[in-house]
Amino acid sequence: MLQLRLATLNDLPAVMEIFDQARLFLKQNSIPQWQDGTPNKNTFFEDIKQEDLFLFVNETEILGIAALKLGPDPFYDVIKQGEWLSDAQYYTIHRFAMSSKYRGEHLSEPFFKELFEIIVKRGIYHVRIDTHPQNAGMQHVISKVGFQYCGIVEVKQEQSDPIRKAYELKIKQE
Repeated sequence: MLQLRLATLNDLPAVMEIFDQARLFLKQNSIPQWQDGTPNKNTFFEDIKQEDLFLFVNETEILGIAALKLGPDPFYDVIKQGEWLSDAQYYTIHRFAMSSKYRGEHLSEPFFKELFEIIVKRGIYHVRIDTHPQNAGMQHVISKVGFQYCGIVEVKQEQSDPIRKAYELKIKQE
């Protein structure tokens, strides 16, 4: 059974392993995202402490990781070459990564759907996400789950290549 759960500090080594796999995958595909040391172990430690890091798990292991942050997100204050869908309260999904063991098994879509359920349960219906312009795989997944491209933002913590394509989704209320 696939489900979401909050990460604990005991999960940090497994979280870092999945993140390192994702960073290596991006590097091998000449995508500069996550190559300058950010985010790092301290980032994930803080995500866990703030109860913002979620794990997508089966009965025995972690399949993926994602941070779910309540906006406003300072990286999204300025959007260029477009505009956000709404000024409504939103969550941001950051640091979304799947275990290399499960890459290609189409688990990102159910992972996103589980994250959307948590957002709706918290009374929010908008979610934003960004990815590097060269990260075509993530752009495909983002679009497939319903996000709409909105414009360009700068993720200033990543100094080497901060430009990101930004997306927003209004989650349909059932």
